[in-house]
Amino acid sequence: MTTSNLLLPILLIKSPSNVDEDIQTLAESIEAAIYRHHNNQVDEGYKESIRSRVFNLKDSANPLCQNVLSGEIDPDTFASFSADDMARPEFRRNQERLRRKSIIDSMGYEELQPRHRDLDNLDEDRP
Repeated sequence: MTTSNLLLPILLIKSPSNVDEDIQTLAESIEAAIYRHHNNQVDEGYKESIRSRVFNLKDSANPLCQNVLSGEIDPDTFASFSADDMARPEFRRNQERLRRKSIIDSMGYEELQPRHRDLDNLDEDRP
C-alpha cells in the first residue's frame, strides 16, 4: 500500500465534491511533497510525517482537511507543516497561554503589570 492510499480515503470522505480523480491527484501530490521534504527517502521521519498528517486530517474538529481540499493550503506547504502548524486553533491558543504562563512563572512575578508612564511628561524618562 502506498502512502497516498493512506491519505486518499480521508480526503474522499471529507471532500464536498465527488471527483475522485482530483482527490487522487491531491493525495499523490501531498505524498510526493512529503517525500521531497524528506530528501527522497522513505525513512522513519517520512513515515512519522505521513502518520501525523493522516491523524490530523482525520480530526473532525480541525479545519485542516477542508483547507487542504479547498486549495487554501497547497500540498507543498502542507508537507512542510510542523505538528504545531497542523494542530487545532484552540489547541494552539492553549499552548500559547501555557507558554506565556510558564515564562511569567519562571520570572518569579506574581502578576505582570505594564509600566505606566505619565503621557504629559514623556521627556522625564530620558537620561
